[in-house]
Amino acid sequence: MLARIYDPLETTGYNMTGFDSMTRTRRINGEKTLTFDLHKTPANAHWFDEVSHMWKVNWMGEKFVAPLVQDDTEGNTYVRQIDAVYSLYDDLRNDFQYESFSGSKTFDDMMQFIFDGTGYTYSTVDFFYAQEFENFGYDFRSELFFTALERYGAEFTESGMHITFRSKVGNETDFQYRHKFNIESVTRQIDAMDFSTYGKYFGKDGLEAEYRSPLADLYPLSNGGDRHLPSKTDERFTKYDSLHAAVKKAVDESLKISITFKFEDMRAAGYPRPIPQEGDSVLMVDERLGLKIRARIVEIVEVFDAYGNIIDCDVTLSNFTNLQSQNKRRDKAVSDIEGVMNGEKTIPFVALDRELQRLARQIFETESQVEYNDNGIVARSKNNLNHLLILNSAGLLISTDNGRTAKLAITAQGIATELLTAGSIYTNNIKIVGKDDYFYWDGTGLYAINPDDTTQRVVLRSNGLFVRKGAITIERDDGYAIVNNGKLNLEFSVQFAPTGWRSSEVQEAGIYVQTEDTTKRFIQYGRFRHDSRYLRIIVGQRVVQSGETCILTVERTGNKGVYVTSTETTTSTDWENTEKRLSVDLGIPTGDEIAFYVMLRSKNGTPVQAYVLGAYLEG
Repeated sequence: MLARIYDPLETTGYNMTGFDSMTRTRRINGEKTLTFDLHKTPANAHWFDEVSHMWKVNWMGEKFVAPLVQDDTEGNTYVRQIDAVYSLYDDLRNDFQYESFSGSKTFDDMMQFIFDGTGYTYSTVDFFYAQEFENFGYDFRSELFFTALERYGAEFTESGMHITFRSKVGNETDFQYRHKFNIESVTRQIDAMDFSTYGKYFGKDGLEAEYRSPLADLYPLSNGGDRHLPSKTDERFTKYDSLHAAVKKAVDESLKISITFKFEDMRAAGYPRPIPQEGDSVLMVDERLGLKIRARIVEIVEVFDAYGNIIDCDVTLSNFTNLQSQNKRRDKAVSDIEGVMNGEKTIPFVALDRELQRLARQIFETESQVEYNDNGIVARSKNNLNHLLILNSAGLLISTDNGRTAKLAITAQGIATELLTAGSIYTNNIKIVGKDDYFYWDGTGLYAINPDDTTQRVVLRSNGLFVRKGAITIERDDGYAIVNNGKLNLEFSVQFAPTGWRSSEVQEAGIYVQTEDTTKRFIQYGRFRHDSRYLRIIVGQRVVQSGETCILTVERTGNKGVYVTSTETTTSTDWENTEKRLSVDLGIPTGDEIAFYVMLRSKNGTPVQAYVLGAYLEG
């Protein structure tokens, strides 16, 4: 049965009848809605009146939840209008995350933070850089989820309770949508409410980048000025090129253009043409509007009859560029079946134990049809004709874009796959070996061995990491190696002169030293190796007479500048009350040896006192 309806607890379910059509809306990032009118009939009279909010609808294998139900009278009875959302959205927007955090998180850690306890599983196909967050959390999981997707630049597809993340969903197709061929009508909408022609972004340490669009002279303000983009500061940007690319992208994409066309879907007639999928990149041509563009599908609105046949389909495109200018910037990558079979593609994979049962169920529950043609035996999904399997004497191929590219290819030369989500790979039975270097992985551990000295190696086992003969280097985020070839570069000590190293104008005064001189006088000399970012010096300062000012400076030897200056006017005799910590930003560590002075002077010529208790390096 194409449609079933269940009570909120799913304890009772019914084959759903009494609707003439079903409208399904699909958007990028898994957003789906279902809208239909339910009429009371003899076939559904025994359950029709029970249907209410939060009932669940299973349409073509997808589960929706109905938060909005509206009744409209019709003759002697009434019609029940139902608006349902995809179950993933209902689950996340009604589940609150009461914890929060600040700091950096990898993409996997973030998804664990969001989905922990929800029952959803996930796998990640592409790589995403860690991001910094401030007080992130304490909100509904849906808000956290979509904020995180935007920050990491991720998109997703879902299948039941499993979510798959990619940097971009959909396929690069070569199928054309053309007026008088498979398009009935076209609507173009241009939104310039937030249109900008100039922007300036700021990065770390005063870094800034600006961009002025070539359209600035065509669309000026009344005073002749540019249309400014809201400014933004992001200290993650440390290089001009990346900051400039970010502000240019924001300006260029500020003009929002979308195109919606009515697609003449041939599925109902059994014509095996490619079916539009959200996220697909397609070619659209309409001479009436002067359009020849490559665009991405961002929304699909489909109308089905009660038997699941497609009767109407509207497709919305957005974020497109003119095809001619796009061809000048880049050559379109062509990937065909032969290239995949020859192993010319990079093969990322994710292996998760829980995947095997989910994919097995998906195979058994999917309807398919079998064709025999020049390519061999073609098994094609009835629900999505783009999904197919081809088997012939050369090998086996699985594709999600009607055979244009392959997700999996098996030939006599080997196996090429873009996504491996298997149960377990038992390395006790196999060994994965590098060709040019001594790197291999078997049932006992993962090994990396220097081919020029086989005693230098790294071994990773369940009981820990073993590194022999210095085969490890650890770098900070600023590029400084704190461990270089197994040697620890980080030290926390600062060495002071072992004897009383001070000017003759400075005398001892208990735990303090004292001077009346208005010229800076030495009270301490120190040395350290520049292995850390910050120098912290613990000092105390006081004045003997009120109205005086005690001035303490830390200076690098060789007249290379003043690190920090501290002033104090307190007359307190309690040394703990006079203690303070001076902080010096030394910059990115260089490993150089550095010497410094601590110097004391009086502003007005009356006695001032100070002490140096200690110092250390940090950060």
